[in-house]
Amino acid sequence: MTYLQNLFNQGCAGLIIERFGDQTDFSQGALLFTVGSTSGLPFYRSAINEGAGFSWSVAPLPHTTDEPVQNVYGASLSIPKGVKESELAAWLFIKYFTSPEVQAEWIHASNYLPVRSSASGGMADFLSTQPDYAAAFEMLPHSTTEPSVPGYNFVRGMVEEAMEAILEGEGVQSTLDQLNQDANLNLAEQGS
Repeated sequence: MTYLQNLFNQGCAGLIIERFGDQTDFSQGALLFTVGSTSGLPFYRSAINEGAGFSWSVAPLPHTTDEPVQNVYGASLSIPKGVKESELAAWLFIKYFTSPEVQAEWIHASNYLPVRSSASGGMADFLSTQPDYAAAFEMLPHSTTEPSVPGYNFVRGMVEEAMEAILEGEGVQSTLDQLNQDANLNLAEQGS
């Protein structure tokens, strides 16, 4: 965070205020890079084709580890406790939805990454026509999911707020210390 704060202080980075402003600025060649979801790739593709029309691709974030570590995030599928028939119906739908064939169709419609690597068998045509998505797909072996614990979504929001505060000039260590304290408190409350 100190590194990021220094980039902002030196005018090498800035906050994007307008919705999809990073996509617009990137498509016009005003940003060196932007961070987003694979679901946004068709919008980037379209904006770049209508904007500056440059060659671009997807790459991992800078890293100090031997291999990049990519965050994989998406909507969760769950089966709420209820009537046994409803639970069975939900399980059957999840079984169907996560099958390799359906996952291969799902990525065509959503541009999300599949939930299972075996879906890749039905994705060859898509991967060959969408090189930006293919580059993101190749990073899956270096992926990790966000914690699956009660209250994590609240903590995710806290992290975002802390990052914004730091980028706007708040003290790095004091903000991170407070974030850690608040996040642990939240997780303890949600977990009990």
